[in-house]
Amino acid sequence: MVTRTSFHMVVPRYPTPMGYISLSELDQIQPHRHSGVLVYLYKPTQKNTNFTEIIKNSLSLILVHYYPLAGRLRRIKGGRFQVECNAKGVQLWEAKSELKMADYGDFAPTEAVMRDFYPNIDYDSPIETWPLLIVQVTRFSCGGLCLVVKTSHVVLDGWALCKLICSWAKMAQGECLGEVQIPLHDRTCLLSCREPKGLKFRASSFDHRPFKTPPFLLGCSDNQAAEINKETSLAILKFTKEQVQQLKNSNGDQKLAEGHPCTTYEAVAAHIWRCACMARQNDSHQPTAMRFIANIRSRLNPKLSSNYAGNGIFPMWTEVCLYEDIIRNPLSFATNKIREALEKLTDEYVRSAMDFMANLENVDRLRRDGLSYGNPNVDVVGLLNMPFYDADFGWGRPIYVFPGYLRDDGKAFVIPNASDDGSATVILRLQTKYIEAFRKLCYEGTTLLPKDPVDQSCKAQARL
Repeated sequence: MVTRTSFHMVVPRYPTPMGYISLSELDQIQPHRHSGVLVYLYKPTQKNTNFTEIIKNSLSLILVHYYPLAGRLRRIKGGRFQVECNAKGVQLWEAKSELKMADYGDFAPTEAVMRDFYPNIDYDSPIETWPLLIVQVTRFSCGGLCLVVKTSHVVLDGWALCKLICSWAKMAQGECLGEVQIPLHDRTCLLSCREPKGLKFRASSFDHRPFKTPPFLLGCSDNQAAEINKETSLAILKFTKEQVQQLKNSNGDQKLAEGHPCTTYEAVAAHIWRCACMARQNDSHQPTAMRFIANIRSRLNPKLSSNYAGNGIFPMWTEVCLYEDIIRNPLSFATNKIREALEKLTDEYVRSAMDFMANLENVDRLRRDGLSYGNPNVDVVGLLNMPFYDADFGWGRPIYVFPGYLRDDGKAFVIPNASDDGSATVILRLQTKYIEAFRKLCYEGTTLLPKDPVDQSCKAQARL
């Protein structure tokens, strides 16, 4: 269906700094493979006839500013990495599809879609040879375009990646970057925060839950052997702004931690967690927790610059709860657990955690923990504040943007819709035997949602 027609190794247009960039502990714990993936879809237009040259030329220009991405990772002591800035370049693939954009439905990241639209590399080759940024532009027979951008998560997070793409789009239209768009690559502000001479760490004053083992199924010593190889499926569920508001209102009869109004992310994430528990039908005394990723740029003191181009995110777990607590209590119970975990993310807590990580002889085990987030737990990533739809390369705003890395049971993304009206879309992977029950439970008992939730959710996907 999709044929890759050409390949380019794109380097910065002008000379860039050479040498090594030290990475922060928040960079070091990220997956070193290309798990940072964003997919942009653009409708057919006469303006995108020269899209190949536009993409290639503007990519070489944006790399002048994002020059670390044109370099390579280098292994150092303790399972850690640093970036070698050597201007070796990034990969750009061109492809064409015999089908129309509409023929692909919701573009759910199935194995077939990923094989066609997501260029890959040989991960058996030395890591020093891997490009840190990989791009594929695919043109459909109808004239529509699909832009897939993959990055190594060690170098930058989703927020920084989204800003990179928006800045790249501005340069594609001949604009220059403003001061707030020039990326900051210096990690000094997030390097180990130990006291002078590195003798004392603050980690002991906190219970660093993110680095502990998540709950297992009762009777199991881990989640790997019991769950990791079970078949999974995707659910894509759309919530209108009225439906989102109804979820937020359902928290109104209970006071949340800190007394602030319930956010869209908190309400939707709590709803996902609760519905997953109900669909899985585990023992009522089964422990469960929810994992999430928090943007800590504004939580630090001083705050991280808005143009910080590294990982400004922190993994967090809620308090461990029992299934019966999540299911039998109002939705506000689960929402409160999320809020309480968020409120722990103070400047002191995050810097203490970075000291904890810096004191480890090897950080590899922190990366491997990501394999066991599924049943009986969920991992809900909120991307609602991302400026996804500002990425106009000259042929209009994208009509649909979504993250393209969703392989693990219990993993979910909460993303904004192009309408920017307060609605939201949930993309979730769950074990196949639970997926239809989850769809139904997501919509059950609310007059604002479809009468036939399973059928309507499928129709909603088809309209994307």
